[in-house]
Amino acid sequence: MPDSTKLPHLSGREDTRVTEYRAVSGSAVAALLVGLVSPVALMSEWLALVPALALLLAAIALVRIRMHASELLGRTPAVIALALATASLSAALTDAVYTRWLIATEARQFTGQWLTSLPAGDDRAVALREQLGEQQSVSEVAHVETVGPARRNAQWIVAEIYRIRLTGPGEQHDKVLVRLELQRTNQTDGTAAWRVRYAEVVD
Repeated sequence: MPDSTKLPHLSGREDTRVTEYRAVSGSAVAALLVGLVSPVALMSEWLALVPALALLLAAIALVRIRMHASELLGRTPAVIALALATASLSAALTDAVYTRWLIATEARQFTGQWLTSLPAGDDRAVALREQLGEQQSVSEVAHVETVGPARRNAQWIVAEIYRIRLTGPGEQHDKVLVRLELQRTNQTDGTAAWRVRYAEVVD
């Protein structure tokens, strides 16, 4: 005997909804989540990997959504993630470049004053003065090259080469190259202190 039980029939509109169902792209969701935390890149240069990852995930999501437009959703969160990651990465790179320029400028200012005065209470200055000759005085300082700055923990290390002009007895002038390594340390009061780690005459 035939089964007279009738199965529920979906309306035409409900049939269309079932047919048009599309899944949300997992890559798009992941990209958005990583993109939202991308501003942490401003805290450390290593954390620039966070917005870089968001960019990669967003790009993968957009490609997959484009290739499977009838099956996947999520273009909007992927685009938002792309914008957040791009802005965060750009800001982090700009901040890193500006910080390094500022550190290098501070180092040149400090070194120029240090070489000109060679303070008697500084062991590095005393040792350098012995290499230059006790009868010589520094009359001119010219910056030649900066290596770095490089960040080590909470300190900045800068290596620099200067050409200095020496004036000795009888107004004799000599020019020598001096290589220095500087260290910048943040103080508890928010200021920064520079010191010369070593200084030597370059042959």
